[in-house]
Amino acid sequence: MAEEDFIQSLSVGIRRAKSDEAPNIQKYISENSFLLTKRFGNYNLKTIIETGYISIVAEGDQGQYQGFASFEFEPSDTLDVEKYFSYLPLNVRNTIWIRLVHFEPLFGETVLIEMLNSIFITFSEVDNICFQPVRSNVQSGIDFFSQFSFFKQEIGSDVLVKSDTEKCIFVCHRDNLGRGVKRLSIRQAVVEDNDDIIPLLSSCENVTSYKTEGEYFLANLLFEQNDSKKILLATDTESGDIVGVMYITTELDIRQILSDYKTYNEGEPIYEDFIVEKQIGDNMVYHSNAFEIKLFYIQEEYKFRSIDLLRAAFKAFQESKYCIVGIKFEDHSKSEHPLLKQFIYIEPTQECSSHSLHILSQVSMVADFFVVKATETTLDKNSSPQETILSLLRQAEFHEEFIGAVAKSFKGTRYVTMLLFDSNSAVEGRNEIIGIAVVDTQVNEFLLRRHFDFTEYIDYSAYSSRGTCQAMITHFYIEQKFYRYSKLFLKEVMRKLEKHILYYGCYRGEIPNDSLNKELIYLKSTRQIEFPGALNESSSGRNSSLSDNDSVISGATVSSGGGSRVLTNVQYDSLYFINRRYLSEEKTEIFSRIVVIGGSKTALSFIKELSANSSLFFNNIIVVSPEGDVTKSPEFYADDTDEEFNNRELLNMISLPNIYFVKDKLEDIERVNKSVLLYENQSSFITYDILLLCTSRQYKMKPKYLELVGYPKKGILNLNPRVPVNETGEEIDLTEYFEMYLHENDSEERSDSSYIVVYGSSLDALCTVNTLLNRFNVEPSKLLLIFPDGKKCIFNENEEIEDRLDHILEVAGLKYFSQYTLEDFASDEEGNLVRIYLSPNEEKEEKKKHAKMVEIDCSLFINCHSKDVDDGILSTVNRQSLVFDGRLIVDTQFRTTDTSIYSAGPMAKFSRRFGESRMMEAFNSSEVGSKVAQSVLSALGVAEDPLTGSMPTFVKNTSIRCVLPGGVRFFRCMNSQFDVEKCVKYQTNNVLGPRTINDIIEPFRYTGLYVNKQTNCIDCICYLGQEQVEEGNLASLVGLPLSYFNDLVPRYKDGFIYDFIAFLRENWVMAILCHKFISFKNETKKKLLNEEDNIGNINEVCNEIAELILHGESEIFTVDPTKTIKVEKEVTRDAKIFVQSELIDFLTVHQEVLHSIPGVYFVPKKQ
Repeated sequence: MAEEDFIQSLSVGIRRAKSDEAPNIQKYISENSFLLTKRFGNYNLKTIIETGYISIVAEGDQGQYQGFASFEFEPSDTLDVEKYFSYLPLNVRNTIWIRLVHFEPLFGETVLIEMLNSIFITFSEVDNICFQPVRSNVQSGIDFFSQFSFFKQEIGSDVLVKSDTEKCIFVCHRDNLGRGVKRLSIRQAVVEDNDDIIPLLSSCENVTSYKTEGEYFLANLLFEQNDSKKILLATDTESGDIVGVMYITTELDIRQILSDYKTYNEGEPIYEDFIVEKQIGDNMVYHSNAFEIKLFYIQEEYKFRSIDLLRAAFKAFQESKYCIVGIKFEDHSKSEHPLLKQFIYIEPTQECSSHSLHILSQVSMVADFFVVKATETTLDKNSSPQETILSLLRQAEFHEEFIGAVAKSFKGTRYVTMLLFDSNSAVEGRNEIIGIAVVDTQVNEFLLRRHFDFTEYIDYSAYSSRGTCQAMITHFYIEQKFYRYSKLFLKEVMRKLEKHILYYGCYRGEIPNDSLNKELIYLKSTRQIEFPGALNESSSGRNSSLSDNDSVISGATVSSGGGSRVLTNVQYDSLYFINRRYLSEEKTEIFSRIVVIGGSKTALSFIKELSANSSLFFNNIIVVSPEGDVTKSPEFYADDTDEEFNNRELLNMISLPNIYFVKDKLEDIERVNKSVLLYENQSSFITYDILLLCTSRQYKMKPKYLELVGYPKKGILNLNPRVPVNETGEEIDLTEYFEMYLHENDSEERSDSSYIVVYGSSLDALCTVNTLLNRFNVEPSKLLLIFPDGKKCIFNENEEIEDRLDHILEVAGLKYFSQYTLEDFASDEEGNLVRIYLSPNEEKEEKKKHAKMVEIDCSLFINCHSKDVDDGILSTVNRQSLVFDGRLIVDTQFRTTDTSIYSAGPMAKFSRRFGESRMMEAFNSSEVGSKVAQSVLSALGVAEDPLTGSMPTFVKNTSIRCVLPGGVRFFRCMNSQFDVEKCVKYQTNNVLGPRTINDIIEPFRYTGLYVNKQTNCIDCICYLGQEQVEEGNLASLVGLPLSYFNDLVPRYKDGFIYDFIAFLRENWVMAILCHKFISFKNETKKKLLNEEDNIGNINEVCNEIAELILHGESEIFTVDPTKTIKVEKEVTRDAKIFVQSELIDFLTVHQEVLHSIPGVYFVPKKQ
């Protein structure tokens, strides 16, 4: 009796098992390993968890293990099941198979039932959990499952009696288990049910967006039931209690559906026969083949059986082909409700302000799916499979490239075409193809792993046959109404081809298939080691969106100072994947309308962070920007693209099927209605739940100049991607403006003394001059550069670079003024600019206006100096009473005074009440975008980690690169806390050879390293020279301690290092350049610090040395040798062996397996 009480009071929690807890689970089941092997065959727990469909653990109150179970979506012997158990209604849609199960005998079957219940709850369409005994140890497994009454033993057909035990399976149907798992009884409500339904309505929440009105609304609905309006009730099969109610009707507001949702694509209906239109006289009459779920209440413990009510609803309206349901946009928590798992989200129009709409086809509810290889199908007995399938694809107007890929799969074994059918949709006895997947069965796993980061998702060491267990989907199609079953299709592809991982790669300009975009997981690209000679010499580096190496798989050997290095480039801009484990995990759909104003890199980084989230899918993100291309006219600007986030990847973000791009500008915001009004299309608006203002600051003339009497109407240009061409505000691209201006003002018509003046102490000013020289062939004598704040602020007060720039400008024939400020303009009678006036800064306060001013004839004045918030944004912010102080003021979570409006990037700054902070443009734009995304996820209630109220910290390095006049490249990378006053500068300056006929000046290479006096780390690296060096490599070194750099400072001071670029190209530096080196270093350090016995007193010694450096007692950046000896003595032999072992493992993986480090190191083999 006491034992029964103990079992009844047992608290069991079920959760998914994680791959990294395999050792702990193994320890838990170790005493029963022999018995488990007899029951389930040989197993490797790490492999089971990583490669299986779903693994779960049962835990007690204190987190102690009480059970473990692993499941697959296919039996261990598929052929046997198909041959001997075809009489059972088992398929991939309704059945899941036990791979391994264990629980403590002390707990009886309670833990087992809870684990089985959790599977039935998670997968609402699964009705059967089965076990197939392994052949070698049949009896042990049979004996185990025979003791449970809820498992029924099924004997295979056509099996001899003497061997029937060898052909049996065990089936547990959901109806054999407890409440919340069993199927519900459904009936239509009657008026007398009113009093029994009322308690349910008061205790549960309506899932839909329908608003009830009046005290007696339910009684009225019950009374008004007819052929078009019905109320269904769900009752517990045992108690008879009403546990759910659904109000459905065929009376739809069709015109609202047509106006608010995109049900047509290029004039063709997306969902066949959803809305039927008929011309009657002069009027178009619409009829719907659908019913709507207006109300839906169900008790929490029964919500996983919502599908029972859904099936009954289709039976109630048998003539309807579709069911729709509306959900509040902001109520994204409803996306996880089991009712919606079957539905497809319909894209709303921009103006839609009602609710999100979801649709489900009746045929998908009852579909009997099966998948076959194209070469094995018999669609037409009179023709070959190839002829039949290709003919069907041409009739359906598939793209020729898609048809060619399918045709290719009939010519060999590498490519395979898989076809998805629904036997219930057969027309005239012939199955209709509803899905196609073309699969490349040969995948270069190591190439993909080298270019994309899998570490967060896949442990490749758990896959025993990696070469054959992966495949690449090259083409994919599934009918729109079956989108929700894309995973089922992928599941069958994996099963038929015996694969565990499927990839989907996007080439340049491609976007993932609509259905795959939701189901697959986006992989972030990894930074690659760059090699001399492999860079595109004809481009401006990452300053151009096309500057990245052309995407081809290639192999090349480059000799570089001490060994050969293998270069490889992957052909995919972006890569997606899914494995069996992730097939069982549904993404949470977010219906909230997120509107992003501006196409800045901060904005796109925000979108990337949301898109790359493996557990969330955002249905409704809209980007509003006047620029269709975020890298428009890049040659005019210095580029700040993150080393791990290139321009092509940025552009891919706004090409995703769930990201909607609107080419327009913000006109106004209506905070009450939560809508954004547009500038170009003033009759259009976009509704939002979350609004992110993320525009870049624009170059603008300061107000004091705009107020001048003689301010010209023409001839003044602010260097922005879009520029006005007339007084009405019409805009054109910056490049078009220059083409038009230079055509209208060629050198024959313009006065010889009239200049194009480029004004600004900025890299953009220098880039603009270079572009005018090289792209538009402007004569150097016609250009004049003015640096109002001098050149020191451009190059962090680096006098060497400043001197070099003076020499470059002189040799290029360019004139410039430094420390001169614009004072006034002069224009002709037509308002054209003809002259500007400058005054030297030091005399600005002493001299009167125009006294000893410099007078310059000027036909075009290009402002590259003063930036400010866009006028349209500024007026909108003021009208909406959002706090503005030069920038839009935000709190620590980037929220303005309106908590649904966020802002980040150059146009925003943190409120002073949170303390002093630098402007956001000083930080890495991708990191800022990522932080904003975390804040938005927190506001939506789906963040993994709760946010604190403290100021966000930014630690990523920032980079800048550009091409200066004379074709000289400038690159700088610095950490977020860089301060030139806190650093010691080391520099090398080399002339590389004599000047050639194509060179303006002699080839040179300048490199500067700024080392922090306190941390002994590199805080900044800058480069100037004609050669395009490995900028990504240099950027990866910023933040690392000098101790990693092979005695760089002593050797530099002794004269052994005369060129930092050459030194940092040597073979020894390759491991440091690997994208995984920093994480390897941090993990090794963490492991060491956790092993206090191994590291002895090393912490105290390190702290002592740090104190000496901190207080300036050590002026040079090398530790006193006696201190080093002391540290070495404190480190135990075991610690040294541990570090060596970790390093060998790191080099083995990245040099010998992935080749992400060239083969330059000798890696000893472990004994």
